[in-house]
Amino acid sequence: MSGRTIAVFTFCTLVFPAFCDSDDHALAYLNSFSDPRDLSTADRTRLVQAIGALADESFATREKAAHTITAYQVQALPLIAELRERQPLDAGLRLDVLSGQIKANMRGLPARLVEHMDRLVKAGDTRMMPRLLQLIKHDEESIRHHAVYALRRVSGQQFGYGASHSKTLREMAVRRWQEWWNRNRDDFIIPGETEDYYLLVSVASRCKLLRKDGHVIWEVELGDTVSDIEVVDDRCLALTSVSDHSLHLIQRGWVTNWTWTAKSASKTRLNSVTHDPQKDTLMIGLKSPLRAIAELDRSGEIQWTHANQNACVTDARALANGHVLLADSFKGRVREINRHGITVWDLYVVAQRAVLLPNGNILTNAGRTLIEVDRSKRTVWSVELATVPRDFTRLPDGLTAVFIPDIGLVLIDRDGHQTILHGEPGAAKEGTVTVAPTSYLTFPDPG
Repeated sequence: MSGRTIAVFTFCTLVFPAFCDSDDHALAYLNSFSDPRDLSTADRTRLVQAIGALADESFATREKAAHTITAYQVQALPLIAELRERQPLDAGLRLDVLSGQIKANMRGLPARLVEHMDRLVKAGDTRMMPRLLQLIKHDEESIRHHAVYALRRVSGQQFGYGASHSKTLREMAVRRWQEWWNRNRDDFIIPGETEDYYLLVSVASRCKLLRKDGHVIWEVELGDTVSDIEVVDDRCLALTSVSDHSLHLIQRGWVTNWTWTAKSASKTRLNSVTHDPQKDTLMIGLKSPLRAIAELDRSGEIQWTHANQNACVTDARALANGHVLLADSFKGRVREINRHGITVWDLYVVAQRAVLLPNGNILTNAGRTLIEVDRSKRTVWSVELATVPRDFTRLPDGLTAVFIPDIGLVLIDRDGHQTILHGEPGAAKEGTVTVAPTSYLTFPDPG
């Protein structure tokens, strides 16, 4: 092979996939997860031949057959199950291995499906609709969850469909979806993205995703009162729970990657969790006689701790300069400390949270007064609240979102005007608020 031929081959190998990474590629991906029973006659014949070839004496023939089978992914599973007992022993064992590989790959599929759905939604590609209508009939519940969230997102319709409902109820709802699509397909347009951020809110044991106008896009029951929720990235979040005193890292599909429980759990409460994008670690604040702050990596291993027997850390977050900003309600101080535990800046207020703003100021609270102070400790903005806030954050548009016990989620502008964005009768005392990425629009229900 000449040098020019090698160069052209290398260029095509590296560059061509980038040109193929298009809406058509995303559509093909969604198509590959249509109902497994929808195999064409030609595809079924090809799969039967490949399964039979697993008994061939030629290693190359067996490898080619295995590649053909795994290329069909979930569509191959029903036929593998149907033909498994008819195969010779060696071929049957090879089928078991291939089936296991396909099922293992399925564990990561929902997140990839969502990525392709998001791409098509942002492109306004209505060709995705028939694919989604097929996916809500899929055998895998997690895939049905993703598909129906995408359908609701682009259509604004519900039709009583629940991914965990009985097959009969789902089939009735699917017919309503299909009838709606048949009526509207000719002039249907996927609405453009009008939101530049969303709000992830917890109220007691429920987690909700809200639009800026307070509309609930989805909500889930987590089974335990939440003391804090932190967005880690576009695929997972971290939360601390009250009753089991634990930190949970949860990925899309509401699959728990790991759970970390502090020692002496009966005396320990995990008050907060924040993510450090620079080091990709989680910082937790604890009320404990053993440990005031702990920093964990993605595997749950402790990387750093700061001990203080008399502390009650209600918030702790890593700063870009390597220091840690914390709120200590026991000593009534907001402090910035270095990694040796030495205080380099402090403010004497009894605070629930302490947030470093992009302008370098600190957003915190002094009892029921929300304040923004500069580094000289001068108050540059403040507003009086009905009671001590449970959580707060500054939003991208300059508004401040605050969770106030017994009231709910409140938005405050720079003039101090307060608007209840999301409240419920007898709203809980525990609640949190943070900004969520648009990918969380299709974060699924745990069912």
